[in-house]
Amino acid sequence: MPDKTKGRDQLINILQEDLPPVINQTSLTKKEVEAILGVVIQGIEKTLLQNLDINGFSLKLNQLAKLTVRHKAGIIRKIPFNGETTLTKDKRKIKLVILGKLRENEIVK
Repeated sequence: MPDKTKGRDQLINILQEDLPPVINQTSLTKKEVEAILGVVIQGIEKTLLQNLDINGFSLKLNQLAKLTVRHKAGIIRKIPFNGETTLTKDKRKIKLVILGKLRENEIVK
């Protein structure tokens, strides 16, 4: 079973190397990079939550991905055993579409 924290640690190491030095020309520590990453993820989550009621709202994350909110109304279904008809619940989904280099390297069967 793969280690779930390995990917996050790898991302933090890459960000630590790529982010420019801030004060006194010193690079950011691992804790500082992790805090920045946490703030970015919280910002994305907060933006999606604020716009969850808007059908078709999309949030593009540069060339990485696009998140789209989609509303799907419930449908009337007939239950086979007792013959009753019921209305299913409305659904709200967030779709992730991969863009850029990841999409180019996606394996299609």
